[in-house]
Amino acid sequence: MKKGLLTTVLCSLALLLSAQNYLPDSLKSKYHMLTWEELNNHRQGIRNSKDITPTEPPTGFVRNIAEWERNQGVIVAYPGGYFSGGFGIPIDLIEQLADITHVYIIYADSDDLSTIQDELTNGSVNTDNVSYHNVPADTYWTRDYSPWFIQHGNPPEAGIVNFDYNRNRPDDNNVPVAFGSLLGVDVFGMDLFHAGGNYMCDGMGKAASSQLVFMEMDSAYYSYSEQDVYDKMEAYLGIEDYMVIDDPMHDYIYHIDCWSKFLDVDKVLVGEVPESDSRYEDYEAAADYYENHQSSYGTNYEVYRAYSPDGQPYTNSLIMNGHVFVPVPTGSGSEWNDEAITVYEEAMPGYQIHAVENTSAQAWQPTDALHCRTHEVADVEMLHIFHYPLTGLQSPDVDYEISADIISYGGHNLISDSLKVYYSVNGENWQEVLMNHDAGNTYKASIPPRNPDDTVEYIIHAADASGRSENHPFIGFSDPHFFVIKEDSNIETRKTTVISCFPNPAKDNINIALHHFDNEKARLIISNVNGKTCREVQMENADDWTLLKIDVSDLSSGTYIIRVMGEESTETGKFIKF
Repeated sequence: MKKGLLTTVLCSLALLLSAQNYLPDSLKSKYHMLTWEELNNHRQGIRNSKDITPTEPPTGFVRNIAEWERNQGVIVAYPGGYFSGGFGIPIDLIEQLADITHVYIIYADSDDLSTIQDELTNGSVNTDNVSYHNVPADTYWTRDYSPWFIQHGNPPEAGIVNFDYNRNRPDDNNVPVAFGSLLGVDVFGMDLFHAGGNYMCDGMGKAASSQLVFMEMDSAYYSYSEQDVYDKMEAYLGIEDYMVIDDPMHDYIYHIDCWSKFLDVDKVLVGEVPESDSRYEDYEAAADYYENHQSSYGTNYEVYRAYSPDGQPYTNSLIMNGHVFVPVPTGSGSEWNDEAITVYEEAMPGYQIHAVENTSAQAWQPTDALHCRTHEVADVEMLHIFHYPLTGLQSPDVDYEISADIISYGGHNLISDSLKVYYSVNGENWQEVLMNHDAGNTYKASIPPRNPDDTVEYIIHAADASGRSENHPFIGFSDPHFFVIKEDSNIETRKTTVISCFPNPAKDNINIALHHFDNEKARLIISNVNGKTCREVQMENADDWTLLKIDVSDLSSGTYIIRVMGEESTETGKFIKF
């Protein structure tokens, strides 16, 4: 039935275009449209002349690099041919990107180069951080066809996976190969239909897509089972848990970035529509899926919601080196922009969140916005910290071992006295302990024993001889890992971060949402960092989703710990009062 649905969509588009062999700019943007020729080729099973060249997958360990890891640049296209006419993103955004990273501009026609340079100069873009590459592209949707970056081999190095782009666009499909040559890294050809807008990964072996990836595998070009897809994703990208989720948007595109986004290893943003919307239950089911699914940290995902009643493309954002660029509408629908930005700020403390408008002819659309038109370039000599955090409830009076693999993709020597664990107990001053080499790329340190009811926050820091310096988590002190010391650490803890607090920081009132806390009775306690109880609430019937509003106006400024203790499980969270 799903295959039939896709065919129906394509045939409908073909009928729409049968009287003309062109699309106006408004439809090109709105629909990620196929041209009449592309639709006709698709219907006849005709492939382009630049199909990918399948290769064997990488050997040994392979890891797909996440968007929020260190990037050395971003890809922006100035396409030629049928889809020519500009970048697709505002010059103001290119200016912002060039201030924090390198911008790789790919263009199709050498005659366009002077026009591109004039646009950037007139837009006050820092062109010292811009390079121009005559790499032909059919469209400006770089997200959909650009390289997927991996770590592979031993010693580890960066590489590229080139999938078979699910649009019949030969130049777009060849861009990953061009970047392999440009960056001097190996390119692995994965014979699988896909699109970058329908894919996101966490950098630790988990990834997610909509069911489109299965719908397209029974076609004139490929005939793969679902298990074949899983096997290829694991072989080429190291994806051991591939979450293929029903698309709640029910639009033609079936791209996951139109309604969902990984914000970190254990955080995900999901769109939200009003109850009156016919898709409401489907959106809630998608959110529930994540809330019930374990992240690579061993805890269930923290799920944040972006209210998008009119298709506002808030999830279609770009994470770039500690910044997040969020597409926001102007005019009608903009009344929810501030709320969306607040959600990002709550979910990603320490990141600089930028609201980005686009009033051009290629304005943001529900199915085509900022993320669709940009693509990160991973730092091919990245300094990477791979770590499974210590979370949840821990026993008192023992050492708390922190272990991490610390690797330079560029082969640079690590600076031994920079390898540290910084930790803070109950919000007090940060202390540090040096990490010692264990074996291979593994380094370890121990946080000294703590007392019951202490809360321990920590980050890992490393630097190498190239001048690179990184933290884990990426943003460092603003959003550290944490665990709580408990006398009885055998209490079942399904998820230590299931408590969502908003606004956070709070001034007068704090809203506390409990996700999938299924005890019949529970007690909520808010305490300061010294362990003094400031608020206590008895809950006789704690539902799967309980929303509490608590007055904190009289509390002093500082960090507060929230504990919800039920008959079978205990959950913890925190908020800041200002």
